[in-house]
Amino acid sequence: VRRFAEEEYRERLLGEGRLTVEAWPCPARVSIAAYLDKDRRLIAESWRDLGATPQSSVAIPMGRFSLRLLAEGATVFYPLLVGRCEDVRLRIRVPAPGDIEAGFVFIPEGPCRVGGDPLAFNSPPAHIVDVGDFAIARFPVTCAAYLEFLNDTLARDPDEALRHVPRVQPTAGFIWERGADGRFQLPTADAEGDAWLPEMPVLGVSWEDAMTFAAWKSRADGRRFRLPTRDEWEKAGRGVDGRLFPWGDSFDAAFCHIGNTWPGRPEVKPVGTVATDESPYGVRD
Repeated sequence: VRRFAEEEYRERLLGEGRLTVEAWPCPARVSIAAYLDKDRRLIAESWRDLGATPQSSVAIPMGRFSLRLLAEGATVFYPLLVGRCEDVRLRIRVPAPGDIEAGFVFIPEGPCRVGGDPLAFNSPPAHIVDVGDFAIARFPVTCAAYLEFLNDTLARDPDEALRHVPRVQPTAGFIWERGADGRFQLPTADAEGDAWLPEMPVLGVSWEDAMTFAAWKSRADGRRFRLPTRDEWEKAGRGVDGRLFPWGDSFDAAFCHIGNTWPGRPEVKPVGTVATDESPYGVRD
């Protein structure tokens, strides 16, 4: 095409689109950065100010981008995939101060690519889904948070608390034990000799345990907490552009925490240990 009809298809070959952004219920200042592949990670840098909303459309090349909306008391990140010559019109909600629980990340409504990884276990074909606004915890639930839930439940209903103790098997191999005061405590050393730290992600719990924890937290904090749906979890971790990992399309054990990240016997680390294991929204681990 470039050789025989470049003039006729110049606009199509260039692929430049248009972007229009509206923020609600309050205006926001918008900046944009392209994702660049640096050392096998997609990095959004060289932010360009687009001005305050509402704004007239601006030219934008095709590719992967991150939008940053700044409003009073709130910062919203909106990953963006722009197709060839696409006219992108966005209406992004900016949460009011206090709308989002401390320690949570706001994921704005919009479409995203899910599935499509032939090496991932049980991955569906690639497709686009629309996912509504939600907020998700930046880090996994810690042992400290789960211990608070367990001991609060113990004070009200000991039998119920016993059903949710971290364990190796569904009804056996309990890992956490009760101390001299009768309350549950983190083991200084489990059967494998590992110490459990308050900042570690909680392990050895079932789906029913997680649902009960969310219900307890809802009562304790006066907000509604639940587990994310499959699409919500995938969007929070991958963004919208179909990347294979939170940090990009290339795998490196040093970018996350798995069995062979560090030499020696694998062990659980506190949440947030590996800064590179971060999604376009700032969701970690």
